[in-house]
Amino acid sequence: MPTSFEGLDYERHLFKSVVNNESDGCFADVYFPKVSNPSQEPHPIALYYHGGGFTLGDSMHIFIGQFRYLLDRGFCVVSVEYRLAPHYRFRHQREDWVDGYRWTIEKLPKLVQARVDTSRIFVFGGSAGGTASLFLGLDAVKAALPPPRAILAVYPALDFDKPGLLPTKHYDYDKIDELINSLSLERQDALRELIRGPSSTSFDFKASLSGNANSPRWLWYQLAQEYSFLVSCYLEEPGAPFSRSNFFIDLVGPQYPPTVLIKALDDTLLDATQTSDAYERLKQLNVDVKLIEAHDMKHGDAEGENDMKEHPAREAGFWDGVFDVALDWCIERTASRCT
Repeated sequence: MPTSFEGLDYERHLFKSVVNNESDGCFADVYFPKVSNPSQEPHPIALYYHGGGFTLGDSMHIFIGQFRYLLDRGFCVVSVEYRLAPHYRFRHQREDWVDGYRWTIEKLPKLVQARVDTSRIFVFGGSAGGTASLFLGLDAVKAALPPPRAILAVYPALDFDKPGLLPTKHYDYDKIDELINSLSLERQDALRELIRGPSSTSFDFKASLSGNANSPRWLWYQLAQEYSFLVSCYLEEPGAPFSRSNFFIDLVGPQYPPTVLIKALDDTLLDATQTSDAYERLKQLNVDVKLIEAHDMKHGDAEGENDMKEHPAREAGFWDGVFDVALDWCIERTASRCT
């Protein structure tokens, strides 16, 4: 059994093969609690989608404090990967989010000797992972899968027209060759290397943040922000205003699963009003929904490198009254058995 960089044991499974890919495909990391389970009752499941601007990250880009909190309360936690931009787009990632959920429900019990109860599952994530969690709530039912018992989304990207994710002027990704030709030869070679492939389902986000930021993928992501072509690439549209067919508040209906949203009030990457807009829409539909506003929270604060309850930096201030409340809200709706 391998050990993650955060010191938690997990089992690693390939749940979806991808051709011409750096790592064979999409993997799922499965964490089981170390607490004793004398009743041998199967564990409820928390399924996690990582963030990273739809372009970076992998199954080990985790909310370590939240993982430990759930494991201590008897949950099996599953972290799944998905195909990354620029080779794959929003429609592909929505397929992967459903496929990871389907694998967890249909295949995982056989692999772990029925140690999980797939009728008790919730999904969670932040940023792109928050987007994934919320769209899974839409797409699971379309795929004839049972909906999750609850959804937790932290600072999700939901309104692609709103400034914050990128500047208000969007660059048409169809003109990417013109942009590449205007760059230095070194940058041109790096970007063309990335675009030629292979594709990827994982990228070590934390390594890049700590100084290893010279990869073609990291360069592409930086330019996507600088020149505002990420959304155009991702949605496969020339520019804003984008089609409302990919906007959460226009797609959601009254049968949507119970949802808790965390709004980062000091978010400088995304326009935080899209979180409150989603809350207001769900409330209007009479969905069981809760909004938690986190004062001074910046984008990325949920991904603390250490346990949030012990970390002395900013993350510690977001545990009591924010993450503990949100997780307990999901646990309450997930842990009990249906009667």
